[in-house]
Amino acid sequence: PRNHFPKLEPWQRYNHMIGRELYDEKAAFAEGMGRYCSQKHHFKEQMHCSLPYLPYSFLLDNNDHVKAFLKLMEDAPPKAFVLKASDVNMGKGITMMGPDSQKLKDLRYTLENEGTTFNKYSEKGEFILQEYICNGLLFENQFKFDLRFHWFVASIDPLVVLFHDGFGRVSNVEYTESDFSNFDAHVTNISQNGRAVSWEDVATNIRRHFTHHEELAYRLGKDLDPVSHVLNQMKAILADIINSFREASFGVGSPLSDNGFNILALDFYIDNDLDVFLIEPQSQPKLDHTDEAGQAAGRTVARKFQSDFLDVAVEVTRKQQILGHSILPLQNMGNFEVVYDTESQPNFRFSYEYPRPDKKKGCTI
Repeated sequence: PRNHFPKLEPWQRYNHMIGRELYDEKAAFAEGMGRYCSQKHHFKEQMHCSLPYLPYSFLLDNNDHVKAFLKLMEDAPPKAFVLKASDVNMGKGITMMGPDSQKLKDLRYTLENEGTTFNKYSEKGEFILQEYICNGLLFENQFKFDLRFHWFVASIDPLVVLFHDGFGRVSNVEYTESDFSNFDAHVTNISQNGRAVSWEDVATNIRRHFTHHEELAYRLGKDLDPVSHVLNQMKAILADIINSFREASFGVGSPLSDNGFNILALDFYIDNDLDVFLIEPQSQPKLDHTDEAGQAAGRTVARKFQSDFLDVAVEVTRKQQILGHSILPLQNMGNFEVVYDTESQPNFRFSYEYPRPDKKKGCTI
């Protein structure tokens, strides 16, 4: 708000937004998405509602979450989990728990017998237990990978959010789903010795997989473009996130809202059904991969993103705060695409529907 930043000139905007910390705190983000899901589907209790693209997530200092986890362990096929410290990033604070591992058995025993809210996990801080997505699509049929894609809040008032392409992050250790003994085979973070590959290389991998699996063409349609299918899921997930945090994060409808901008990122994972899962958001994505070996693809994407970002930021500022014009349409979009817009009438929100399998393959033991 202007009274919070009295030194800002009329043509200047601050590069943060209300509630930005919600994208750093894994627990707060999971709670926010749970509330959105229960409101969207009219569930009274958050734990009875799940979004298909979100892995099951449980807060270990929450009684209801712990009970839901224990019930899932009784009813569901074999599942693996990832134990994460809520406020730690870059692949740190992570413990892998295979479906039949001693670590998972110990965790389950602790939660069943030593209380729920006050246990040895919650005493160390906030922890979130997230379902490990099995049956994942591999890069070159050998390596686990995920996707880092960027998004840009070009304006908060009106709210205009843009989606930008990204790159793949690939583990350098050959992957075997049933083997959780090698941590590096299961993490793709560049900070954990992963490597970056271009979105074009990932797209080639997706098309090859679609071509070699006739059941996908049967379910999704033989004329489907599998790459657009994956991209559309990511854009729709982003639009859902914006809807979830429309007030808490962007201050829409609040007297505290004032114009600004923000650069963020999302990490996605794809399984062999070409279903996309949201792993977690990033409020401070790294945009410089200048010195790391094997990060040429990351550098290329970062430079293109920075160039596109500057073009859009300058155009938005000039239109809105100097000329008093509408923001859209943008003349210099680059690789950006609008996924959420409250300036247009009616408001625009990207959406995508397709037949997603009701039951997913369990983890290999």
